[in-house]
Amino acid sequence: MKIYDVVFYYKEPKVLELRLSYLKKFVDRTIVYNFGNDDIQIEDVEIIKVETGWDNFKEKNFCFDLLDYIGKKNISYDDVFIFSKTFEIPCQKCFDLIRSDYNGGFQNTAQKVYQFNTKYKSLYKSNGSMIAKMMDLMSSDISQNFIFDKRDYMFSPENFWDCGFSFSCFESENNNLDSLKFWFPDFFMNIKTSDLVDYSSFKTNIFPNQKKHKLILSDDCPYPMEEFITEPKIKKVLITTQSNFTHSEKYDRKIILSYEDLGFENQVIVNKPTSTHYNSEEYYKDFLINESLVILKTLFLNSNDLIYLKTKTEGLPSVFTYDFFINSVPSELT
Repeated sequence: MKIYDVVFYYKEPKVLELRLSYLKKFVDRTIVYNFGNDDIQIEDVEIIKVETGWDNFKEKNFCFDLLDYIGKKNISYDDVFIFSKTFEIPCQKCFDLIRSDYNGGFQNTAQKVYQFNTKYKSLYKSNGSMIAKMMDLMSSDISQNFIFDKRDYMFSPENFWDCGFSFSCFESENNNLDSLKFWFPDFFMNIKTSDLVDYSSFKTNIFPNQKKHKLILSDDCPYPMEEFITEPKIKKVLITTQSNFTHSEKYDRKIILSYEDLGFENQVIVNKPTSTHYNSEEYYKDFLINESLVILKTLFLNSNDLIYLKTKTEGLPSVFTYDFFINSVPSELT
C-alpha cells in the first residue's frame, strides 16, 4: 500500500515547507496542485500548475485526471490518497489509523486549529483532510464532490478521525490575506490586512462556519512543527512626556521625552525649538512626536511592534503598530 499526499496550494510557502518536512516519513509520494504563480522548486515533490480558479477546478473531473496523471497501472486498489489544503495537516495518528483500521470509503479528519501562534488554538476543531482509496476514486464520476464538498465545521463530529491540525496565518499578513481570500472568498473578500492584524491581536476565531470565540492557550502543539514555526515576540515601547505616568501594562522599553534634565534613567532630552514662529504648545507636541521617531529607529523594531504614545494628561496611551507610526508622524497622531 502506497500513500499519496495531494496538496492544494496557494501562496503558503512556509506552511508547505513545514508540511513536507513533517510528513516526509509518512507518505510515499507528494503531488502539489499550485494555484498561485509561485515557482516551487522542491526535491521529490511533483508540482502541477493549475491555470484555472478554485471553483472552476472543482467542476472538472479531477479524480480521473489525477489517476491518469499517475498512471492507473502504477496504482493498486488499496493505495491511499490524502486530499487537503496546504495548512490542513494530518498527524501521525492518522497514518496509524490508515494502516490499522481503514478499509476504504471517503474518510474525513477533524483537526485542531492553530491560528497566528502555536501557543493558541481554536476551541472548535475544523474539517481537515479527506482520505480515500484508489477504488473509491474509480467508483463514481462524482467522487470529487466528496473531496470538495463544503462541509460544516463541528466541535466533536462523529465518524471523523480526530487526527490532525490546521495552521493558518503563519506567513506575512499579505500572504495570509491572499490565501484566505482564495480559499474562502465569500467570507474574506472584504477583509483588509489591518483587520487580519486586529483578529490576531484579539485572538478571535475568524474562520467561516465557526462561532466567534477567544482562542485558548495550548501546550500540545506537535513538537516537530515548532522547529519550523517561529513567532517573533511583539515588543512594546512606551513613549511619554509624563515622568510620573504609571500603567499596569508591561513594556520592553520606556522613553520619557522632555526639554530639561529630570534625572530619570529612561529620559531623552529634546532641544526645544527657539524660533518664535514655532512658539506654540501644539507645535511642541508635534515636534516631540516627530523626534521620537529618531529614537525608535535606533531600537531595530519590526513593523508589528507596538508603540504606546502618552502625551495627554488623562486617559490611557494611544497604541499604534510601528509601521503605522512611522507612516503617520506627525499629522495623523496629533
